Amino acid sequence: MKNFKGMQDLKRHLLSREKDRFGRALSEKILAYALGRSLEFTDEETTEALARGFKRSGYHLRDLIARVVETEAFRTK
Repeated sequence: MKNFKGMQDLKRHLLSREKDRFGRALSEKILAYALGRSLEFTDEETTEALARGFKRSGYHLRDLIARVVETEAFRTK
């Protein structure tokens, strides 16, 4: 387990070593919030697509939110 001396250390660590995991986790959390429910097995494909798109966008939050709103799960909730 790594100890961090502050938020800057944590930020540096996340950006250098955990970017993909963080991006996926954030994609899951944003989707769950937007849907107003916990994610289910059936949401796995949507989550994967969101995480890939988030990575391609350079991890821009605005793009992730736009993609969430465009998902079928969100549009049919």
